[in-house]
Amino acid sequence: MTFKVTSDGFFLDLWAINSKGEKVYPHIKGKRNITEKGFDITLTTHKEDYHLVQLDKLIDLIAQGHFDNTGRIRMKPKKGGYSNGFAVRYSTMSKALHEEIERRCKK
Repeated sequence: MTFKVTSDGFFLDLWAINSKGEKVYPHIKGKRNITEKGFDITLTTHKEDYHLVQLDKLIDLIAQGHFDNTGRIRMKPKKGGYSNGFAVRYSTMSKALHEEIERRCKK
């Protein structure tokens, strides 16, 4: 299955709720002085370990269990605001994303 990112860079098939009660979503970002763009994740508990991955790699990492115990992805509200790291294991997935992860787990 092919997943899409909105024209403003949000991936709407995965979301969490922030402390203000707003839905937050993973969003594409870039790093200073680097042309690469992607989703900002860490697979550890350390802020220094955030790095960019593409959407397909993010889905693979979720399916492979890399976010089961630790790891976060930066998310922010669609209307704008600050980006914070949220644990994927406490996030909500669309039915399509859940089915895709199940399919990839069976490989």
